[in-house]
Amino acid sequence: MPAIQHGILSTEIYPQPGFTVSQDDKGTYTGQGVYAIRKAAINNPTIQEKFNIGTSLTDLDDDPDKQLWSFLTISQASRAYTEGDLIFLNVQFTGSSGPQFPEDDGISEAALPRYSLDMTSGELPLSQHPKWVVLDNTVKTVLGYLMSGAYLYDIGAGKIVIPQEDGSRIVEDTLSALITGDAIEFATLISGEQTTYHSPSISWTETTTGTEKLTNAQLNKLSKISTPRGNPPEPNERNWMLDGGTQDQVGETYQTRLTWILSGREPFSEFLYGDEI
Repeated sequence: MPAIQHGILSTEIYPQPGFTVSQDDKGTYTGQGVYAIRKAAINNPTIQEKFNIGTSLTDLDDDPDKQLWSFLTISQASRAYTEGDLIFLNVQFTGSSGPQFPEDDGISEAALPRYSLDMTSGELPLSQHPKWVVLDNTVKTVLGYLMSGAYLYDIGAGKIVIPQEDGSRIVEDTLSALITGDAIEFATLISGEQTTYHSPSISWTETTTGTEKLTNAQLNKLSKISTPRGNPPEPNERNWMLDGGTQDQVGETYQTRLTWILSGREPFSEFLYGDEI
């Protein structure tokens, strides 16, 4: 016969009162429960297996009232030893009540998506500025020589100057005549050793939690033009591209983050990044 102390069998697990379940803003459910066992049971392989990460709540606890939470699985367990012959195991369960992704590339209502907008500013070469891009190619070549230091720009005289090996300088009137309008502004900036400009970087991230991995339809949209779900900004003449994502698994629950980036003033090319590739 199994050993008995105060009616507690060394081959059984005893759920304690006070089991709780909560849900966070990402849609993940977290359960907390306490279970008592005899100290002699801690080395019992059958008992040990019941507390493995990923074990279903209902495999550990057959209480009919907990069948509603059958999707919860163990994510963490710790032991608390008493002075007597008992060990109390504090067990945390996590899970999601359903899939977040249907068969297509949409999203289910159960996913409780959360969206965030991230805006930063980075530096780009002046040669990528929209006002530079539209300049005549010959003018861009001259400005490129100014960027490299092969040419100099005399701001006061408005002239292109070419340094010589002997230290002298030659004024290039023909090239100087090309520097007009916006080219003067760029030449002046370059002469002041400014070769970059600030450009915004805007991204939109969707976070969901559920029981499904990313679908093939979702994966196939990576690095393609696509409109994010939610309510992202829609600046004129720009478009969005699915740029990356992550998926973390805890038990049978997947937390997925998908990130879209907004194009610059020139939209992403439909030829390069459209659906038909």
